[in-house]
Amino acid sequence: MIYWTLQRALCGAASMLLLIAGVAGADVVVEPLPFSNDGLELYAEVHLPAQGDALPGIVLIQGAGESGIDNQWARMFAHEFAARGYAVVLPDKRGVGKSEGEWRGATFTDLAGDAVASLRALASHPRVQTGDIGFMGLSQGGHIAPIAAAAVDDISFVIDVVGSLTTMEVQLMHELANTYRQHDLDEETIDYLQTLAALSFDYLRDETVWDKYLARRTEIAAGPLARAAESWPDTQDDPYWDFWRAVYDHDPIADWRKLVVERDVPSLVLLGALDEHDNVPVAASRDRAAPLLDDPDFTLVVYPDSGHALFAPGTHQLRGDMLDEADRFIRTATSRGTRTIAAIISSHNAQHGSAMLQQFREFLSLPNISSDQQDMLENAAWIERYIRQRGFDSQTVTAGRAPYVIAERMVDANAPTVLVYAHFDGQPVQAENWASPPFEPTLKQGNNVLEWERALSGEIDPDWRIYARSAGDDKAPVIALMHAIDALVAADVPIAVNLRLILDGEEEVGSPTLEQVLADHADKLAADVMLFCDGPMHQSGQRQLVFGVRGSATMHLTMYGPNRPLHSGHYGGWAPHPTDKLIRLLATLKDEAGNITVDGYSDDVRKITRAERRALAALPSVDAALADDLALARVEGAGRRLEQIVMRPAIIIKGISGGGTGAQSRNIIVPQASASLNLRLVPDQSAEGARRSLEQHFRDHGYYVVNEPPDDSLRRQHDKLVYVDWRGGYRAFRSSIDSDASRELQRLLSELDGKSPLLTPTMGGSLPIYLFEQALPGMPIIILPVANHDNNQHGRDENIRLQNLFDAVAAYAAVLSGYSPN
Repeated sequence: MIYWTLQRALCGAASMLLLIAGVAGADVVVEPLPFSNDGLELYAEVHLPAQGDALPGIVLIQGAGESGIDNQWARMFAHEFAARGYAVVLPDKRGVGKSEGEWRGATFTDLAGDAVASLRALASHPRVQTGDIGFMGLSQGGHIAPIAAAAVDDISFVIDVVGSLTTMEVQLMHELANTYRQHDLDEETIDYLQTLAALSFDYLRDETVWDKYLARRTEIAAGPLARAAESWPDTQDDPYWDFWRAVYDHDPIADWRKLVVERDVPSLVLLGALDEHDNVPVAASRDRAAPLLDDPDFTLVVYPDSGHALFAPGTHQLRGDMLDEADRFIRTATSRGTRTIAAIISSHNAQHGSAMLQQFREFLSLPNISSDQQDMLENAAWIERYIRQRGFDSQTVTAGRAPYVIAERMVDANAPTVLVYAHFDGQPVQAENWASPPFEPTLKQGNNVLEWERALSGEIDPDWRIYARSAGDDKAPVIALMHAIDALVAADVPIAVNLRLILDGEEEVGSPTLEQVLADHADKLAADVMLFCDGPMHQSGQRQLVFGVRGSATMHLTMYGPNRPLHSGHYGGWAPHPTDKLIRLLATLKDEAGNITVDGYSDDVRKITRAERRALAALPSVDAALADDLALARVEGAGRRLEQIVMRPAIIIKGISGGGTGAQSRNIIVPQASASLNLRLVPDQSAEGARRSLEQHFRDHGYYVVNEPPDDSLRRQHDKLVYVDWRGGYRAFRSSIDSDASRELQRLLSELDGKSPLLTPTMGGSLPIYLFEQALPGMPIIILPVANHDNNQHGRDENIRLQNLFDAVAAYAAVLSGYSPN
């Protein structure tokens, strides 16, 4: 009761202050908005700007007490945000004004249901953008807002304005103590009066405490502090008890955690520091919110010189910086803040998609196997011609093998610089295994081949796919990046960054000369952030940022039998078959669950950070669907999910050769058998360390290890002889998931569609990123994949889904037009 009384007092004060401030204006119109919920006819007003359509919506949730559309503090919020271009619902609480029902007996769940019903009513308004609506809870409404949001699948944002993040019991005890202090009571007296509140909560937990509670109330009512007892009920059937029984132990942090951690709903909490001496335990609220503060979807702002009303100091008006903060937050969380870029790119893709795909088709038609120097030079020349049309200065450089293209497009010496990496070579092809020629790009709808010119003359289906070598890995970024520039320039949107490129012509063979290229040209590549544009998107299809890759090393093992082929009938069971030895040794490398059993191999593995664990937990699980899609009855990893597995080292047997199979099989014991192994490394591991541990493992199993092909003399001396041929490798890379650059990219990508990108600590594949880390120390490096996860990279029928290409244009445009890490 005292909480309701205080809230009415606050609203009354706000009403007078609002009349003094005089915020009504002709730029805002007010319309009735009747709606219903739970059999009750309810009423609200919707405040809208006088002009404009496709408006984002805000549903205000009133605070405690008898709050309705005449609550002038709430009307201040409604007017201010309507004037900024939002459609704002201001409701009568049930039982107030024109709304049926009774708020005194309503639980938070009941009131949250009313808020959801008003949101649905607002969503049907012809001027409101469906899907761009969120809740703003005022005071006690801040407790209700996350409950309401949890009941809505497509909620865009949630804002808590001066609602406590403690339980209601803690807040009320805090509020009472401050009220008593404002009446100049000493602390001993305050403690005495607080016992009545404490007994009321004890009664809510245990009804046998009623007599103690009533005795204390009677005692206080009979003394000089009688007025302090009047707000407390003296009967057990008072509706006060029904309300508080439902909410006294309600913990809002649990609701926020569900929204922020489990659903990635953008959430903002606004508090006034001076409220610590009034209604809200600000310090305790801030402490309780601490575990959420590292999550990009949760923001807490405390204004040091404001109290519960969040008025600007010395005024009777809402703080302008608070309104600006909330405005920016809502614009980021809804399409309003991104409509310009999103609309520009959508329009560009619709108008120029055909030209984009024809250019991509031309680029993919160029054979690009890195070992063919002339083909790669032709690819580099095509790229240079293509990007120079967009204002790039470029050059083709080499360090003895395939070419690289280095380029820059400068807009302002003071602007941040973004370095983009992609590669334009592809894996070797076995054309006979492809459904269509790998260097004759084929457009398909499902399994149906489309005729290019006819298909592109009409509406383009974003689910169509282009099949060609390097369609998914990795020529698409070149096309998408240039069209992002085209779209921004055509729309007269300033490009906010200097752009530098390094395009690799030998990535698929391990970028063997990249280290030298970087040594020769590092001065042309310095930047504030590097985007590594390679790799597939998450298997869920959601946009993601990736912060690491596994390292890679290759080794070949060869075991020996007789020095010439022997008839298996004459000598089988007598002459050892090298394949038998090889299989037995390979079987010692891992157990049945896939765990590596080589001593020392995993000693240097970097531990996973808390931020990385949170990111892993937030990723949608794809394991079950992938296993089903791939017809796997069992997966390795001892129960760990895929994203955790790729943060651990792996040993993969790529292939075994030791005699033919099928039609090529022969009844012989072959002289030797070989296996090729791929070692996937993780941060702080080195190829040298992996080599030491593996060779020691072979010795521990009785093998004599050589690094050159053995002669017959050695073969006669050592039955267990293994030739280990190391073919080089490079180490893993992993950058900070919560750096300034990461947060800025998250912000920009979230603005595209209101959805936060997934944060993936490590991608399973390998890229030569560590060389950039060495050559350009201190530069944040983040991977921005664009290709569909099922693009068949490295294999036959490699492809890219058109929507992924179009989405890449939008992602690059967001970065080019808005990147500003500070």
